[in-house]
Amino acid sequence: MIPKNTIDIILEKYWDGESTLEEEVTLKKYFSSTEIHPEHQQFAPLFTYFERKQDIHIPEKETKVVKLNSRKWISVAAVFAFITASLFIFNRYQDSNKLNQGFAQAEIGEVDDPEEAKRITEEALMMLSKKLNHSQNIVLENMAYVNKANIFIQ
Repeated sequence: MIPKNTIDIILEKYWDGESTLEEEVTLKKYFSSTEIHPEHQQFAPLFTYFERKQDIHIPEKETKVVKLNSRKWISVAAVFAFITASLFIFNRYQDSNKLNQGFAQAEIGEVDDPEEAKRITEEALMMLSKKLNHSQNIVLENMAYVNKANIFIQ
């Protein structure tokens, strides 16, 4: 039988988390024996509980290792990506056709009156002229900056 003082010291270390593995084995042996001091009886269920739980063995299930064929998954991913891209392009093409058909229907029209045709042509040329002049002014402004930079380079 282990002296009561020795068990008290080991228990104190155990509760503080400072006991060694050998001391914990000593406590397990002590509490699994039939010679336990009456003051230590209250701790016996704790140590016997751990001992009983260690004896329980859970049967291991047979596990199957499923090997994934990477080539198969890569081909599935490629097909998925191809279909997704095709649907995206098809939808964009359909939207573009609807838009173009709307413009074509709005702009199609024959003008029988020569004066009306002349007026429409003049408006279109005037708009084109304004856009061209605006673009030319922007280019000239930017060329001024380029010319200033050329002065410093030479």
